[in-house]
Amino acid sequence: MKILSLCSVIIAGLALFLAYGCEKEDEPILLGIAAGYGHSMALRSDGSLWVWGYNNSNQLGDGTSDNRTTPFSLGTGYSNLAAGGAHSLAIKSDESLWAWGSNQDGQLGDGT
Repeated sequence: MKILSLCSVIIAGLALFLAYGCEKEDEPILLGIAAGYGHSMALRSDGSLWVWGYNNSNQLGDGTSDNRTTPFSLGTGYSNLAAGGAHSLAIKSDESLWAWGSNQDGQLGDGT
């Protein structure tokens, strides 16, 4: 039952993202998606990174622990993305690596 709930959150969020992102022909296209345990991320061709879902460990990167049921942008300038259980990673266009969320086992790679 827990897996079904997780899949439902991911599928519903992706459906909302695609609905908002495909209103016009000149809109950016979806380049990639990543999903953790209850949160999802999407990268669009304009370099914008969108996130939604559970946020108990700030895995959405907005500085809060508020869950989000609809996708929101973390900004632009991203070129790649990945999601772990309760952490997220992204590479920006300048090749810098960004990580946020749970660091219980050193997932963020910052030595803490």
